[in-house]
Amino acid sequence: MSFVREGSGGRPGNLVEHQVPMPKDVVPPPDGTGNSEERYKRPQRTGNMDDRPFESVRCMVKKGGRPEDKKLRQWIRARGRISDGPITMAFEKPKSEDKDASVEEVKHNHQAHLNALAYMSDSYFIGTVARVHNLMRFASRKSIEKTVRSFTGSEEEKRAMKEYLEAIAKEEAEENAQFNSNENQRQVGMMVSLDHLIFFHNPRAFRADEWMLTEMNSPWAGDGRGLVFQRIWTKDGILIATCVQEGVVRLAQEKESKL
Repeated sequence: MSFVREGSGGRPGNLVEHQVPMPKDVVPPPDGTGNSEERYKRPQRTGNMDDRPFESVRCMVKKGGRPEDKKLRQWIRARGRISDGPITMAFEKPKSEDKDASVEEVKHNHQAHLNALAYMSDSYFIGTVARVHNLMRFASRKSIEKTVRSFTGSEEEKRAMKEYLEAIAKEEAEENAQFNSNENQRQVGMMVSLDHLIFFHNPRAFRADEWMLTEMNSPWAGDGRGLVFQRIWTKDGILIATCVQEGVVRLAQEKESKL
């Protein structure tokens, strides 16, 4: 990670500034009371499969006729509260004659928030390609059971994983139903990211433990690869970062008969 020095652009009022605004038609962040939960795609996580250090709540997909026109949105935030503790101490000698006096400047531990945002930005990122094409990752009970059997955890962990995958399969089916997809459901055979690039625009304008909106879209996919862009705003509409990821996205292929 690298950043330019704050204030290096020039004096306030004499800068080149603009940003893409937060979408106006997005639902507000979850209020924590459950009153607006029906407005989100929110499967119930159970067992040990919901111990991730962040939480995310999907918004309804912004409909578009073509994969490149669809926009996927979700609210994300780190669980708990990220440290506010100091990371450095700077001492300045005052202008008074007391040479032993000093002024202590405590700097906010914002690097932890940057690290948390970088971690969260990878959530469902390359999976955007599968979602805009209505592809199924866990389309059948058989595929779920195969994944669970290959898992090396305990029986309790396997049960938790099965419930988690079944929730994802239900979520995918509900999402695909939004587009009235009547075609035979194609399945993902392999999906893995190749790179992950983050441009921080306002690195000190947010807290990673407060709700942030992400919007993802895929401008291109082909030849077994896909490209995804992601924008992240604070709940107040400040554009924090833009992310880019390319990955391998291949469909499950039918086995050819050896006859």
